[in-house]
Amino acid sequence: MKRNPIGFIRFACTVLILAVAVELVSFLLIKTMSLPQSPFFNRNYSPCCVFENTPGYTYHNCTGIHGCDNKVTVDANGFITDNEVTMEKDKNTYRIFLVGGSAVFGNGQSVPYNQIKPYPQGIYTFGASIAGLLEKKLQAQFPALQIEVINACASGRTLNQSIGLYQTKLRNFKPDMVVSLDGMNETVFFGKAFETIMFKKLENYYKDLQQKTVYFNKKSPFFAVELYKLLSIKKMNYRSNKIIEQRAPSLLNFNYDDYCYNDYLKIKSIYIKNAQIFLDNVLKFNNICNDDGVSFVFGLQPLLYRQLNNKKLSQAENKMRMQVNPVNIGLTTDVPSGWLDTINYKANLLYKFFFDDYLSDEIRNKAEGRFTFIDFNKEISNVTDTVDFYTDYCHLTLKGNEIVAEILSKKVSQIIGRNLKNSNLPF
Repeated sequence: MKRNPIGFIRFACTVLILAVAVELVSFLLIKTMSLPQSPFFNRNYSPCCVFENTPGYTYHNCTGIHGCDNKVTVDANGFITDNEVTMEKDKNTYRIFLVGGSAVFGNGQSVPYNQIKPYPQGIYTFGASIAGLLEKKLQAQFPALQIEVINACASGRTLNQSIGLYQTKLRNFKPDMVVSLDGMNETVFFGKAFETIMFKKLENYYKDLQQKTVYFNKKSPFFAVELYKLLSIKKMNYRSNKIIEQRAPSLLNFNYDDYCYNDYLKIKSIYIKNAQIFLDNVLKFNNICNDDGVSFVFGLQPLLYRQLNNKKLSQAENKMRMQVNPVNIGLTTDVPSGWLDTINYKANLLYKFFFDDYLSDEIRNKAEGRFTFIDFNKEISNVTDTVDFYTDYCHLTLKGNEIVAEILSKKVSQIIGRNLKNSNLPF
């Protein structure tokens, strides 16, 4: 049976025309649709600290001094700053690295706190962040110096991860000072078993994300394939946001008064035992910095749920604390069965009582003669209830950032003054 060459040619032409049409439509959709832009993910895997900020990633709808609709792009080193940071620095440059979690990184409000009083959920621009505000204050105090305050924080980062980041990266930039603000993310308080499980889950998550990043970044010669990958990323983001949206209302089933001091006393010894890991890490970080000739400042970040030491809460802040569960790990992580209730119970007792009853004083004792320690909850005790300082459990309003930066500038300027006095620099 002979093939019909005309029929075959028609078929081939039809397929070719359809392929060209698909490519043309894909090209137009890529150019006109609101699709993810490379780099696609804000964090990537790091063997030294589990994850780092992705260089070149751009955050949109960020909150600046004068409102929203700003952009923030992570620099080539994974930092957020107002100037290019090089490993070499001028003699008159005083370089400070700020490390810690989401509050210091500049995150906006978490859900479902917006149900009580809404605030922007995008991150702060550098100028409106704690790092940027601190840099501006210090530059005004030391005009003969070039002050650099570099935001090397990341959402979800813990103290031990910051130590790994310093040892493998930050020390190469010859810092003069490291300021570490921590407290909220320290899962060590829940015990070694939980810490090990969550570390492995995080590590596996970011390794998987790294593989996805390699796949999505591998360019195809076909627009249809590129469109499929971009739509896949958009679908991933949509699913993640949808899961958070569905789970967030469960955090509203909360009563701050359910967590009692007598219940806390029953397990206080467990907190003390587990906290030794955290305390050892504080000393370890200080010793590493001292060995490099770097000044070290450690701060317990301000936390809404601390009962004894805190600002005078505004009406909105008080309602947030009374009605919203701060333990939101279940929003983004599938916690092993049976763990979540235990985590909620132990964490809420810890945030309410342990910082004031034990941890703050213990850090202060260890800091004596070694490094500068700041308990921000104690420092803000004179802030009145007319000031909205918190947007949720630990993230801050712009006014909150300004207050923290002012507290830091007073402490840090004393250290800079001593350092200059002991140096040979003509300032």
